[in-house]
Amino acid sequence: EALFKLKEKYNFKMQKKFPVTVISIGNITVGGAGKTSFTLEVCKILEESGTNCAVVTRGFRGKYREETLIVRNRDLVLVNDPRITGDEALIFAKNLNVPVVLSRRRKHGIAEVVEKFSETEVVLLDDAFSHIEVFRDMDILLIDSWRKLEGAKIIPFGSLREPLSSLKRADIFFANIEGPYYETNRIFLEKLDIELLEFRYNYDGFISIEGEKREKFVGSKIVFVSGIAHPSSFFNSLMAIGINPWLKVPLPDHFPYPASFLSFIRKFLYSGENHIIITTEKDAVKLEKLGDCREKVFYPLSRIEFIGNSQKILFEKIAGVMKRR
Repeated sequence: EALFKLKEKYNFKMQKKFPVTVISIGNITVGGAGKTSFTLEVCKILEESGTNCAVVTRGFRGKYREETLIVRNRDLVLVNDPRITGDEALIFAKNLNVPVVLSRRRKHGIAEVVEKFSETEVVLLDDAFSHIEVFRDMDILLIDSWRKLEGAKIIPFGSLREPLSSLKRADIFFANIEGPYYETNRIFLEKLDIELLEFRYNYDGFISIEGEKREKFVGSKIVFVSGIAHPSSFFNSLMAIGINPWLKVPLPDHFPYPASFLSFIRKFLYSGENHIIITTEKDAVKLEKLGDCREKVFYPLSRIEFIGNSQKILFEKIAGVMKRR
């Protein structure tokens, strides 16, 4: 913990400031807590309110070699290969009409936005809570409801990216109420005088990689496939809305889908007329290379649903930091 404090003290003095509002959306544990979906929702609502946004992300496991890479400008997706961009960046690019920029160092990505998209008012940094090289006007911290926070240890001995004392850096806290440790974590954070705001996922049917929309899969032989941090959370959410699988296939986070695994999927899909794969949108962008099987691969159409007055509190805070600019 002492090493983390020294790192913080040094980097805070060296933080780069920019002439735009910078907001990070991150978590303190390894793996997913809904950052991609949350960033999408915040960006969509800001854009709907007339605020010009951009997204800057590292492009985890993307193989791009440039200092920065513009995946999307305001009008077009410029790079459509998840092997280059990573899966999250491509999801942002396909679901938002805002600039999406990749950079291993966030300060270079923000500088690219400021130079190329000067109308931008807010830059959202995906998965940047532990990145303190850049000054942020606001840190949104997502608490993983599938991991117990109290008593957690720093990696490699536990799931924490940094000590729990780092919670003090965050300005606002959110968690998905549907995770098994939501209530446990809420009570723990209450002891630290931290208010935990709530969201859930709202499902609105399914869409295939080819663009066909469906609500039900009556008579289909379904395989759930998921390469995210908590595949079981995805599987459970599908079963909760009445989708029953023939087989569940949990995969490692950010699974790259090698040719051998794609061959397995093709064999399953070709072996029966009503065979279906249901996966996450993160996985779907990497399964586009399935060719003529893509019409049988579906992912849920979902959005973050803020609960109670959590959306009002969040956007009042965002408006406050923008006004201070």
